[in-house]
Amino acid sequence: MNEREITREQALAWRENWSWDDRNLVREHVDRLQARTFDVRPSGGVVRCYDASGRPVMYIGAGYIEFAPGCQPESIPQGSWRGFALSTNRPHGSTARSNDSTQYCPIHGYPVLPSGSCETCEEEHS
Repeated sequence: MNEREITREQALAWRENWSWDDRNLVREHVDRLQARTFDVRPSGGVVRCYDASGRPVMYIGAGYIEFAPGCQPESIPQGSWRGFALSTNRPHGSTARSNDSTQYCPIHGYPVLPSGSCETCEEEHS
């Protein structure tokens, strides 16, 4: 795939409609996880954050942040979704999708890529 590398500043200001609290939450976790490099997936839907060893530690969506396994804060109970909704989060399953034949990731609600995988969880959904 053709990911586009972005700077830390671009990742922290990725969505202009984020609230002040959203920006602080994203910054807090980028700092906590010591994310060093960032890239945007080809669709532009997700920013991936990597630590110094190049391991993905966090994913930033327009309306959520999600953590790679083992990177979530202790405040998230084990077995729960490993992320936080931001103020720009929109619930999945709108009525506009009911007549659409596009497949959506059951976890993130994003359209499945032509390859059959979700760009966030990178799992195939057929």
